[in-house]
Amino acid sequence: MAWLERAVHKGNTHAMCNLGYFYDKGELGLTQSHTKANELYTLADDKGHAIARFNLGISYHEGRGGLAIDFNRCVELWDQSAKQGNVKAQVHLGSRMYRKGSRDGPPMTIPVDPQLSFRWTLAAAKQEHVGAMVSIGVAYSTGRGVEQNYESAFEWYTKAAEKGNKYAQSNLGYCCEHGEGCDVDLVKAMHWYQKSAAQEYQHAMDAVARLS
Repeated sequence: MAWLERAVHKGNTHAMCNLGYFYDKGELGLTQSHTKANELYTLADDKGHAIARFNLGISYHEGRGGLAIDFNRCVELWDQSAKQGNVKAQVHLGSRMYRKGSRDGPPMTIPVDPQLSFRWTLAAAKQEHVGAMVSIGVAYSTGRGVEQNYESAFEWYTKAAEKGNKYAQSNLGYCCEHGEGCDVDLVKAMHWYQKSAAQEYQHAMDAVARLS
């Protein structure tokens, strides 16, 4: 705590963000204070710190620490953070905000925008975020926010499946079973269904029983 506070006083943005996080969570023996956390996040945000911007956006999204819920300010902060390469901000914009909207309407402050949802989710997927990879596969498979392309869906499912994601493994099994983006291959379909079923994903377990 002492060293973090010294670094904050010297203008270190990482210390501002980290100390804000510890106040946010009530860690390091600190009494939890979202208000103090927001003050520190704001200091770091003013100096361009990407993670602080994301965290401050969460506070505006949820109305924490005395802040009124402000979806426009939240999106502004997340957009800045996402453009700096912050994966969490990219995921929250793509898979949370633009996919579902701000849910405060009608009309919603931030409406559903499938194209922006795809854009930011793809940015996160390209940074190896596995959940985003699956979402991109689904987007290509359903044509949500992008032109439908089963081959591209198959590619993204494969990337996520190879990293152990049970949903991607099950979806890849479906592709192989039905020939979506690839040739029909029931052996490969069973392989991926079994991988997913081993993680107790019910849809895959049912598929294994069906193919057996």
